Amino acid sequence: MRSWWWLGGLAVAVAACDPEVEDACQQASTLSARLELGTGIEDFERPIADGDLVQVAYGMQGGQHVWMGVRTTGLLPGQHRTLGNDRDVPVFELQLLDEDGLVQGEQTFDFFAMSGTAEEATLALGTFFVPFQDEGTKREWTLVGEGVDVCGTIVEDEHPVLLRW
Repeated sequence: MRSWWWLGGLAVAVAACDPEVEDACQQASTLSARLELGTGIEDFERPIADGDLVQVAYGMQGGQHVWMGVRTTGLLPGQHRTLGNDRDVPVFELQLLDEDGLVQGEQTFDFFAMSGTAEEATLALGTFFVPFQDEGTKREWTLVGEGVDVCGTIVEDEHPVLLRW
């Protein structure tokens, strides 16, 4: 995954400017930070476990996608405001790695506040683009996720999966 140090520093700088965010960061820091990758079209539907068979969906323009959702603990979910003012939303990055650890798909999600609180929040990320078609059920992939909030808290999760085409 990319180094999040610069984003974490920026997040802390933004948080330091807003006493409300500063208080929320202090409260969230008492929780054990955790990210759980899952599936979900409109919200987080179910967690992904090691070895799961993940369904690939076909888009209207011929692309292949996996519908992704995340559930977090100890991460500030952001506030639901107009998009132009949402500086406090968490940023998530997903990668799909092949058996050699090479990135075969990568996408960043940074435009929506989550539903919930720092104790538990969920978000349907939308579609994660899969740039190829393969005999997925015969080949293991690793789905890796990383997130960072406005406090600079970083969470990670990864699972070996099979893709169902």
